[in-house]
Amino acid sequence: MSEALTIDTFSETRTPSRPAPVQELQVMLSAVARFREQFGTAGLSIPQLEELFESPQRPHIPGIHIWATAPNAKTGLKGHHWEGFTRPDESSNKDRRNSPETRPVPPYAAEVLTGTLAEAFSAADGPAAPPTQYYHFPRAFDPAWLATLPLSIGANRPDHQHITFPTDSGFERLATDKEAAAAHAHKARTRIYEDTARLDNGWQAKLAGYLMELTRYELEFSFFESFDGDNGLGAHTDTWNTTAVQFQDEKAWWLGQDVYDNTPEPTVVLQPGDILVVPADYPHDVRALSGHSIHLAIGARLDCPILRD
Repeated sequence: MSEALTIDTFSETRTPSRPAPVQELQVMLSAVARFREQFGTAGLSIPQLEELFESPQRPHIPGIHIWATAPNAKTGLKGHHWEGFTRPDESSNKDRRNSPETRPVPPYAAEVLTGTLAEAFSAADGPAAPPTQYYHFPRAFDPAWLATLPLSIGANRPDHQHITFPTDSGFERLATDKEAAAAHAHKARTRIYEDTARLDNGWQAKLAGYLMELTRYELEFSFFESFDGDNGLGAHTDTWNTTAVQFQDEKAWWLGQDVYDNTPEPTVVLQPGDILVVPADYPHDVRALSGHSIHLAIGARLDCPILRD
């Protein structure tokens, strides 16, 4: 079994005699090969990845995806669904911090992430997989490499990125750090940064473009930031397929029957570098165990397929 994913082979310079897409494709293929060696999967084909460089750039959609809450009659749990888009309120930004992340992005970060996550999607039966099981891929990424990626959250969130807190009836969206600090002091809850790729001009935006072409669904990237003792979303289901990547510290997940049984021990504890794929309508409950936990959740909108031209 191989070590966790690194990009030593392609991390220095691009070969001058090659067109740029060739090197980027090689990085993706290397990531796929290492994932297959580590987990024994076999899903993507080379033509699928080659097509990424033949497709036009998808148009940017202004605004931010937002969620809403309603009962799920199938499971008896709280259910989350897409509510639509919200446009940022520029008038509320006078107290906002805008401290762009200054760390450089590792070479070919989006390509490494694309190859690894696309193979994980494929191994988990794709975004439209039935809600019968989850898929856990431990240390799919090298945690040290993952920690070098700049994140557009906290003090580094861009203009117009709101901070969302779960509530008993849905979600509370706040515009300023001051408001968020007061809300967290009133009730310690997980901070959610919704649809971050749409306000990002770096690796997230590029990754989202690649993965939308491969999965053929609209995708939504959200970061979840939790401290020990924070309340989360509680037991629920989502109408979207979720792929979680653990970036920092731990996150405990109760999944499937364990949610109904209210078992004391979590089904899975994600460590940095882990990938977890949870199908739509599959029950789950997520909690921070200790420290400062951060994970990225990529939601595939099954109600919004991308049709080929």
